[in-house]
Amino acid sequence: MELVAVKAFDLTEYKHLLAEAHPALIETEEENQRVLALVHDLMRKQRKSREEQKLLDLLARLVEDFEAQHYELKGATPDQVLRRGT
Repeated sequence: MELVAVKAFDLTEYKHLLAEAHPALIETEEENQRVLALVHDLMRKQRKSREEQKLLDLLARLVEDFEAQHYELKGATPDQVLRRGT
């Protein structure tokens, strides 16, 4: 069995990423778009560090929370959905 060394979580690097990203609760659509751009940039990276993945998880959660509050889908019957599409 081959042992693979796992890099320890670098708190200094994570703090640096946080300082650049300025994550906070999203309250406006403009803030949401800014955070979505950061999420997009991180998702495009082929190889993310553990610190980048942790930041991506945090930013995604912030976006999910904002969108759940502001874009809540109203219940619709299948018939209503089909009629809206025409």
